[in-house]
Amino acid sequence: MPTPVQPRAERMRAQLRDEIVQAAAEVFAERGYHRTAIADIAGRIGVGNSSIYAQFAGKRALFDAVIDDAMRGVMALLSADNAPATADTLEAYEGQVRRIATGFATALGEDPTVLRLLRTLLVESDGVDEELADRAAAFTDAAAQMTSAYLRHGVTRGYLRADLDVDATGRVVNAMVFAVALDLARQGATPEEAERTVDATLALFFTGVRG
Repeated sequence: MPTPVQPRAERMRAQLRDEIVQAAAEVFAERGYHRTAIADIAGRIGVGNSSIYAQFAGKRALFDAVIDDAMRGVMALLSADNAPATADTLEAYEGQVRRIATGFATALGEDPTVLRLLRTLLVESDGVDEELADRAAAFTDAAAQMTSAYLRHGVTRGYLRADLDVDATGRVVNAMVFAVALDLARQGATPEEAERTVDATLALFFTGVRG
């Protein structure tokens, strides 16, 4: 059967929603959650506040949609060949980590919005509401567990140190990566500077974890 054609009104509504989320991402990244108003986002794309309220209950719901969209982009870099259980040798793992690091550095160089949004989520969430604070904590825990899964797989396969505390190391590595990425984004680093920073970070990381 042919695929049903989406009515034009629905297509336009979906397109407007995407434009709103993109504009909101930019404004939240620039101004932070508390200093952003619905009017700021509406003005970015030249619509009235009512156009946003027709699709989102308010600023909080819109921020959730922005974070959801950003997380999908982050997770795309950690799938397929870059999933935790796909590397069976140290060489393969080093290649995997470099692909992920380079992918993030490239993405941030092209658009630092995602990192700034994560900073907004982690720094401002306690001052918004308990649900958002819980979401920020859940994100931090999930990121640490993901990194620990990579490390645990390497220990199991024998190419990372047998005595590696994978849970503690996962948290430390994530804190280091986030701090480095935020610094690069704040500086507006050139591709060459980003590559040097990635090389230095990976050299430090592998010196500590390889078997």
